[in-house]
Amino acid sequence: FSDDIEETIHNLVEETRYEMAQTHPLMSRDEKIALVARLADKGVFQVKKAVPIVADQLGLSRATVYNYLREARKDE
Repeated sequence: FSDDIEETIHNLVEETRYEMAQTHPLMSRDEKIALVARLADKGVFQVKKAVPIVADQLGLSRATVYNYLREARKDE
């Protein structure tokens, strides 16, 4: 079950990057914040342990993902 959740999150991250035309790994900080915001809108972070999965996939620390989430919510 855990592997299914992780795979689903990975797929949602890739799908969202594709939607945003951000397939290149060298995204700017603002682009990463926008990506995290869109993932939050899709409910990805409602899943337990989603932050470390997303952080690992994007090459970020967990703290950075939490900071990006905070930034995204501040801009709403």
